[in-house]
Amino acid sequence: MAERQDHALKALLSSAQQARFRQIVIQSRGLAAFKDHEVSRVLRLSVEQRSMIRDIERKMLSQLFRQKLKQDHRNSDQHAPDGAPARHQVVSRIRQRRSTAQFLDSWEFCKRSSRVSSV
Repeated sequence: MAERQDHALKALLSSAQQARFRQIVIQSRGLAAFKDHEVSRVLRLSVEQRSMIRDIERKMLSQLFRQKLKQDHRNSDQHAPDGAPARHQVVSRIRQRRSTAQFLDSWEFCKRSSRVSSV
């Protein structure tokens, strides 16, 4: 299906429009665009730069995750014995808002940094 859409766009758009469309698609992906090997190759990102980008992404996801936990803690009627919102509720809400891959990345990072239980 994606191949059919690509073919239709190539027939519809000029080469300059196709190039600009690709730029817009990459920009709309935000930091996730750097996970694309083609983007990293074209930008000639060093190992150090890729590592720094991953660190920025982890920090942002961690901050978003903590904010979501705090918000759910304030808004939730159901709490665990320690007063924190039930984890399954938080996980369910976050999963609805993110792709599975992004969810797993942020969840694994938060588990490793043990910030989930400290909120």
